[in-house]
Amino acid sequence: MTEKHITWFESATLGERYCRITLPGLPAIYVFPKDLTNTHALAAIKYGSIDRRFRPHGRKDYIEVPDGVAHFLEHRMFTDKDGRDVFERFAALGADANAYTSYDRTIYHFNCTENFETAFGLLLQMLTHPYFSAELVEREQGIIAQEIGMYEDDPGDVCYQNLLSAMYHIHPVRVNVCGTVESISRITPELLYDCHSTFYSAPNMVVILCGRVDPESVARIVAENIPATEAGEPRRFWYEEPAEVAGRRVTARRQVSKPVFAIGVKNTDISPDQTTRLKEQLLHRILNHMIFAASGELYNSLYDQGLITAPLAYSYEAVPSGGFSHVVVTGAAWLPDEVFRRTQEYISALRTRGIDKADFERGRRVLLSRIISQYDSTERTAHAMIDSAFRGLDIFDEQLLAEELTSEDAEVLLRKFYKDDKFVLSVVCPPKHTNQRKDN
Repeated sequence: MTEKHITWFESATLGERYCRITLPGLPAIYVFPKDLTNTHALAAIKYGSIDRRFRPHGRKDYIEVPDGVAHFLEHRMFTDKDGRDVFERFAALGADANAYTSYDRTIYHFNCTENFETAFGLLLQMLTHPYFSAELVEREQGIIAQEIGMYEDDPGDVCYQNLLSAMYHIHPVRVNVCGTVESISRITPELLYDCHSTFYSAPNMVVILCGRVDPESVARIVAENIPATEAGEPRRFWYEEPAEVAGRRVTARRQVSKPVFAIGVKNTDISPDQTTRLKEQLLHRILNHMIFAASGELYNSLYDQGLITAPLAYSYEAVPSGGFSHVVVTGAAWLPDEVFRRTQEYISALRTRGIDKADFERGRRVLLSRIISQYDSTERTAHAMIDSAFRGLDIFDEQLLAEELTSEDAEVLLRKFYKDDKFVLSVVCPPKHTNQRKDN
């Protein structure tokens, strides 16, 4: 190996350190040594469900693929050319392997307490030696069609997916990561090979390891198993999503005992600066806790009035490459429209009166405690590093930025993000729901 560079990053406050290894034509490698029982390894591919239109290497024109290809490809990577299940090979090594696909990434990962080098080599070989036959593709189409059917029968999934469809006009985030039964029926082995060669290349991948691992050994295994290339990242199509929401309310009916709802707030005004994006992500985590947590004023008001009886779930979702971001809040209520109205009124009043500094400080401390505690786990540490690696930032920036956040920063974001015309409500009702209060 030539031209290998190892750069170490340290946090005196956290008492943690990790290194980034760069080798010509190979993926960036991040090694986070930890003297814990297990080791966690992952390969993160910058390829997800929203990457349905792109320009393959060596071609002049963009191509558009069916929805669900990234997720389909993830499933098919666990069968080798001899028809063997790669999960079984990991299990034989004492490694617990899995994978998932989201909007902008596909992650392959495993935990182990022994045989790390062999398992790590197996992971990289699996990713660089795909095998897709017509028979295997047809079999997978049936399996994923069943998975899609399960999602379409699940009230929570239906409510969430309808919310995204109401928020977004054209952005692919509005489509289920799995695609549709119709779209996956158009997937062929040739299409999978095209997408694999485009996205599963060294410049479009990062490798992250946390545990009892040696950086030199890791670099050697990567160099032995991943072909070096001078090609850059794929050229993705940029969707010009309108700022306004596509719809304000959407309703579906399923067999539920009580209506479930999802409230979404859409944002397309995203800074091009990655540090600014990280800062806003951290502020959203604080604001979400302040506004929607069970300890907050809004929840207790809704609970005391009998509008909800269980805590709300909430999240901020965005991708490092930009293009969209949104807050989603979910729950169950007999009068979801009333919950929606009260939530909008509460946030509008909060924008007017400002944020209580003591409440903000409590939220900021909750955030800091969660950032610090993630380093107690090899798995949580490795997965937390994915966003930082994709952004080209130091993971320790999270803690440093969180220390500097102020209630004034939060108020600026609150006024920028939570605009009345960006709210959307999705509801899934029982077949004969009348939108009247019932005793719980």
